[in-house]
Amino acid sequence: MQFLIFSLLIIFYSSLSFAQVKFKVDVDYGRYLLDDSSSFVEIYYSFYKSFVEEDKKIINGSLCVRIQNINTQKTLIDKEWKFDRVIDSLSNQDFINFTGVLGFRLPFGLYGFTVIGKEFSKTILVDSSSFKVDLSNYPAEMFSISDIQLATSIKQVETNSSSLFYKNSYEVTPNPVSFYGDGLFVLYHYSEFYNLNLNLGTEVVTVETKIVNSLGRGIHRKVKYAPRMNSSIVNVGAINISKLPSGKYTLIITIADSLKSLTSSSSKVFFVYNPLVVDTTYYSNFEDDFIVSEFSVLEEVELSEIFKLIKYTAKADELDQWDRLVDIEGKRKFMYNFWKLRDPDPKTPFNEVKTEYFNRVAYSNTNFGTSRRQGWKTDRGRVYILYGEPSEIERFPYQSDAKPYEIWKYNNLEGGVIFVFADLTGFSNYELLHSTLRGELCDDNWNRRVYIQ
Repeated sequence: MQFLIFSLLIIFYSSLSFAQVKFKVDVDYGRYLLDDSSSFVEIYYSFYKSFVEEDKKIINGSLCVRIQNINTQKTLIDKEWKFDRVIDSLSNQDFINFTGVLGFRLPFGLYGFTVIGKEFSKTILVDSSSFKVDLSNYPAEMFSISDIQLATSIKQVETNSSSLFYKNSYEVTPNPVSFYGDGLFVLYHYSEFYNLNLNLGTEVVTVETKIVNSLGRGIHRKVKYAPRMNSSIVNVGAINISKLPSGKYTLIITIADSLKSLTSSSSKVFFVYNPLVVDTTYYSNFEDDFIVSEFSVLEEVELSEIFKLIKYTAKADELDQWDRLVDIEGKRKFMYNFWKLRDPDPKTPFNEVKTEYFNRVAYSNTNFGTSRRQGWKTDRGRVYILYGEPSEIERFPYQSDAKPYEIWKYNNLEGGVIFVFADLTGFSNYELLHSTLRGELCDDNWNRRVYIQ
C-alpha cells in the first residue's frame, strides 16, 4: 500500500502540467522557540493551478488559517488573506505554482490548525488541510533543536532584506511539498539550536546530518562541530540528492555532547523522484550501515566513556569481549553491534532502546549527582537507568530521629518491588540499603541504618 501511494505521488508531482488536478494547496509547518512561554509557528504553503488553453493565466484566491487551542477550545486565529498572481503572457507554462509563508506567535499548548485555500475562477475551487501542532516547551536544562524546514533555496542576505522568506540573515524559500527531483536536486534545510551553553561537557557539540531510506539504512552522513559560546545558533545546509533513487527518505539532524552523553534530534520526511537512478541500497551490508552510524567516527576516549555508561546493561560475555579489544576500529564496531542487537525495530531510523537509555543517563546526571559524583554513578542513577521512572516515590526528608531516605516503588516489576535509598553521610549521596527485586541488595533490617538510636 505504501508503494502504491508513493507511486501515485510521483505520477502527480512529476507531471503537473498534465495532471487532472485543477487546484491544489500543499501545507507544511515549522516550530521555533521564542521565549520561556511561547513558540513561533511558520505555515508554509504552495498553490498549484493548472489551465486549459483559453484560460487567463491568473490565480485570484485566498488562504484562510484557523488556529484553535484544543484544551480550551478557544479560537486564537481565524483570518483570511486574499491575493492575485499572474504568469507572464509569454510563458508556455500550463500551470502556476507559487509558495508563501505565514508566521504566528503562540503560547505553549496543543493546537488544531485548519488551512483552507480557495481559487475564484469560473467556479470556486477549494483545497484544505487540518493537523495538530504540539507546542511544548523545550528542555530548560540542556540543548535542543527546532523542527527542520525543507527548502528549495537558501541564500545569505542583508539583515534589512524585505524578502518574504527572510529570517536570521538568510532567505529560506520553503518546499511545502517536501518533494525533490525532476530538476530539483539540491535539498536545502534550515534549523535552529537552543540552549547550547547549558550543562557543558565539551566546548563544542557534534552536529550529525544523516539521510536514511525507507528501510532505515543510512545513505548520507556528514559530521561537523558547533561552538557553544552562544545560547542559540542557526544551522543551514545543502545536500546533493541527484544520486538518490526514487523513494521516501528521512533527514535526521542530531546534536550531541559526547562527554555527558546528551543528544537531541529532529527529523523530516521527504520524497525523491529520480527514475534514472537504480536503487541498490536494498542490498546494503553491515559495513554500509556501520560507516554511516555515529560510532564510526568516535575517538578512543569517547568510546571508553560510553562503555562505562553501558556497563549496567552489558552482559558478562560482552564485558569480556570489550576487555579483549585492542584497536579503535574493533571498539567502534563493538559499540555499533551492542546497540544494533538491542534495536527493537531495525527498519526504522531510530533505536528507541538506545535513545531511552541515554535519556535516562542524562536525567540521572541532572537529578542525582553530587559534588563528588556524577548522577549516573550513584545508586539512584543506576536504578533509574536500569528500570526507568518509578511508579511512586515516598520521600522522607530530615527528621529528628531519622536520616533522609526515599522508597521507590515499581509496580510493573515482579508484581511490585521497592528500593530504599538513604543519605547516611549528609552529603546528598543516597545509598541503596534494601530492595525486594531479585538480584538486588536485600536487607530487611535497613531501618537500623536510618533511624537514630
